[in-house]
Amino acid sequence: MKTRSPGTIIPAALLLLAATHATVFLLARTATGSPGAAEELRDSSYILPTKASDRGTGEGAQLKSGAFVRQLRELEESKLSRRDFELAREALFREWISRDVRGAMAMLYGPEHRQRYESLAESLHEELTAEIARQPRAVWDLLASRFFGSGSTKVFELWSKTLVFAGHTDILLECMGQSGTTRLMNRDTIALLCANIPPGDTAQLAALRKWIEPPDRSSEVNGPPADYARRMAEEAGADPLPFLTSEPDEMLRAIFLEKWEIHELGGLPVAKQVERLAALPQEFHAAAADAMVHRERGDTIVAVELINAMEAAGLMGDPSGETAQALAKSALNWVTEDSFTTALDSVERLQAIRADPLRRQALRDFGSLYDRRAQSPIEDCIAALPAGPDRDAFISGVVARADFPEETRDQLLNAIEDPQLAEQAHRDVEEHYQRQKEEEERRRKAEKEGESDPFAQ
Repeated sequence: MKTRSPGTIIPAALLLLAATHATVFLLARTATGSPGAAEELRDSSYILPTKASDRGTGEGAQLKSGAFVRQLRELEESKLSRRDFELAREALFREWISRDVRGAMAMLYGPEHRQRYESLAESLHEELTAEIARQPRAVWDLLASRFFGSGSTKVFELWSKTLVFAGHTDILLECMGQSGTTRLMNRDTIALLCANIPPGDTAQLAALRKWIEPPDRSSEVNGPPADYARRMAEEAGADPLPFLTSEPDEMLRAIFLEKWEIHELGGLPVAKQVERLAALPQEFHAAAADAMVHRERGDTIVAVELINAMEAAGLMGDPSGETAQALAKSALNWVTEDSFTTALDSVERLQAIRADPLRRQALRDFGSLYDRRAQSPIEDCIAALPAGPDRDAFISGVVARADFPEETRDQLLNAIEDPQLAEQAHRDVEEHYQRQKEEEERRRKAEKEGESDPFAQ
């Protein structure tokens, strides 16, 4: 029976027992022979550049990793097969992380080596997060010093998520409160903080507020402002006044009221919701009204009920004013989502709006959306309305947007009784068809240019 030279193969049991850096060091030192025929050779990409990993961090380069770096270099230069090498290297880094997480992360994520160690770092995720949670400020020192360069975002994501899920949101906020760290905070981190700061922790919530940039009035409200407003709505419970009176930004107050209305009042009948909001001080009524109408409900009947309740409670102000009509229009945007209702149904339901200016505004606005809904004959919709201002309002909206045969269009225009409204409707129709004509000309021009272009697909 032949015996094998001890320098030609490493027993698998020994590799599995590589729990300390001393064992790994022994593996590397004993692998001086050639790999077995069945083993896969490693290529030169595994060789650690001499001295490259001795990079410092700030003053003095005080990483406690000299012994590990030397062992890693010897391991890189060994004759181990790829599989044995990877097992030994992973064992070395496990030990390294447990003894010096800063040094191990400096090697794994440092600018010179992070591409080389990307997959290794992923396999060591559990060990890394455990040590980060145990000594978060040690890793923060490297992040704050910009040691990781362009890799800072990835390391910060690992570090911040680890702290949040370990219940160390206070340490995360403390570190992020230091100067020069604005570049690292992002919307995902803020969302995690909004969701995970312990309930009732006013100090942490106050620290979080410093990272909330109020949205521009013209932008869609999402991201950190919406996340923060939602969290503060949960904190507010039944009484929104403490937040409303302490928050200086008008837009954030409005977003908060919308989230609070959903969170605290969403299960109540519409009339009860309006009643609760109307009980707020007068200075918050405008924001409260805006919060109510911008919540998506998708139901024409509910939209009408809300408009009536808000008008009765005075939340809409003067029904004939621009504010009231703008709020009514926002609420009636739900009508386009009410896909189970025909145009005739909508016309009949909108007549239940009690305030004349708001009802006529609603009928005119719906008229302009007539062709976007389940169709009903236009004659039926008109017949459902009493002759006079309501019918005039609906026809003026329909005729300015929907496409009809010329004869039908003329009949609609002639049916408008109010002379001024009829004149405006004629102008609107002319503008509508002029836009259509210009659009058709642009389309034909584009098609003609495409035909003359030999490279057009």
